[in-house]
Amino acid sequence: MSFKVVVISVMLASGALGGGLAYFSASGTVPSVKVVTSDASDMFRSTMRKFDGRVYVRGPDYGICIADYGRHALGKTNAEITLSCECFDKNLRLLSGSDREAAIAALTPSEMSSKPASGAAGTQVADLHGTSVTATRVLRKCGIDPAPNGFLSMRGTM
Repeated sequence: MSFKVVVISVMLASGALGGGLAYFSASGTVPSVKVVTSDASDMFRSTMRKFDGRVYVRGPDYGICIADYGRHALGKTNAEITLSCECFDKNLRLLSGSDREAAIAALTPSEMSSKPASGAAGTQVADLHGTSVTATRVLRKCGIDPAPNGFLSMRGTM
């Protein structure tokens, strides 16, 4: 059976069930057929999205990105940070091993003691995190700047 047939069948069945309960129930605990049908279709739709590969579901790397990158993404709106982290999460699923670890490490600020003495800013970040070429491409594609040196603290938060 196709996906559309299953969705239509479940919606009709939930509508019939809700309508029957609303007709026979005089207590008023079942709100209306429309509410019961929409609740059932929403629950079914969210369940089916888990099995559909085309629908993006946030993974654990999204939380890492929001926690680490969101802390030092100055001048960006929450929507920009969310889109960047969703892009990061989607692309990080394709990486493995050291590339994945390097991309995650580029989000966290390094300690001040590991700061190199000289060099351009771009080489300092690459030297600090040991970022691979693949990890750098993912970061650039998603518009994520590697973390600066040292920990940022905002007034009144720490």
